[in-house]
Amino acid sequence: MDKDDRLGRSLRALGTAAFSRLDGYDIRVDGVEAHYALGEELRDLEEGPYTVLRAPLDQEVREFVFDVRPRGAPRYGGGGVDGGALVQTGEADFDRAYAVEAVPAALATVVLDGAARAALLALRPCYARCRRGSLELVKRGACTEPDVVRDIVYTFAGLRAALRRAPTEMMRGAAGYRGPDAQALAIGTTRGRGELAAANAESRRRRGIRIAKLGGLLVLVGVAAALLERCP
Repeated sequence: MDKDDRLGRSLRALGTAAFSRLDGYDIRVDGVEAHYALGEELRDLEEGPYTVLRAPLDQEVREFVFDVRPRGAPRYGGGGVDGGALVQTGEADFDRAYAVEAVPAALATVVLDGAARAALLALRPCYARCRRGSLELVKRGACTEPDVVRDIVYTFAGLRAALRRAPTEMMRGAAGYRGPDAQALAIGTTRGRGELAAANAESRRRRGIRIAKLGGLLVLVGVAAALLERCP
């Protein structure tokens, strides 16, 4: 039985339809089409291959920053190891295992409840992150075993559902939450808007640096080509 067949059997054992694709399977998770891929190489992570479960996010949450990565892993898009504004969940084991970046910061309170933290600890090391309008759950290796596939799919479904509910939960303010960020849960607060604006500005700054570096490299290539043309 090859890996692809094992993956299909593992997915169908969860009661979901699974449609074979070149690099994995399409399934439905949290009411939307998701793709469970094997053998992906991700340019911001060390050499894989990786298993990636990916599905689009609702429009309302696509501007949010949500990044859970193993403690010590490089920050997506640069900024060094564990760069950016990290959020502590208050659970010692989880905070030792993972670095969390969330904008607004209160998003972590809504999404990373006790069940989500336990699920991510069971899958460690892994990555859960919002990228280009989608949620990704990433784990190194080819994950086809039934128990691992189950944990990946269920953890992903829980995270996506929590992100989908996040705007409503944050608009309710402190209702049901007693953490240090309780007063900042409303997305409409000045603090929340400020965090999003700062995150967008930082993203634009990094993009500008990358473009400037590329432009400088192209200039050097042009100069070298011109010098070579002058050589007899």
